[in-house]
Amino acid sequence: PLAPPPGPAADFLSFARSRQSLRQFAPGPVPEEAIRRAVAAAQTAPTSCNRQTCRAHVWTDRALIDRVRRHQAGNRTFGHELGGIAVITSNLRHWEHAGERYQPWIDGGLFAMTLCYALHAEGLGTCFLNWSVDPATDRALRAEIGLDESHLVIVLLGFGLRPDSATVCASPRLPAETALSL
Repeated sequence: PLAPPPGPAADFLSFARSRQSLRQFAPGPVPEEAIRRAVAAAQTAPTSCNRQTCRAHVWTDRALIDRVRRHQAGNRTFGHELGGIAVITSNLRHWEHAGERYQPWIDGGLFAMTLCYALHAEGLGTCFLNWSVDPATDRALRAEIGLDESHLVIVLLGFGLRPDSATVCASPRLPAETALSL
């Protein structure tokens, strides 16, 4: 049977508005159980034909975080504070023909955003680390983490404990009407 929704849409809107990209993190280990729950939530993201091709490759050891993040240029001012880093991938072996060429990106984006919200629900701070890189950088990351060619890197997601206070970039959102044709 169909489960009823948990509450009014305004609850999610308030929750979504409370998430900010952090570039400051508190020291300390990220609870492994929080990561497990967040990945379980990310697995609920919609997928094309329910293929469930996405995976979060996660590191929480400082030395390993540093090895992964050195391949991504946008974290230089705060990456040393991360409590964890996830490399989000989609397994290309699940896609059958050229007409599906964009699905790994779509499914991967849905998985990554759901993971981001789930980490936020666990009380953790997050910051997406884009993966718009040249092929040599992509190959270097793959070699670093032992990722074969069947996995497409979608995005990296840094996360960690939220500090008591932080400076957050002010990026006002446009009114909903600018994103809606009804």
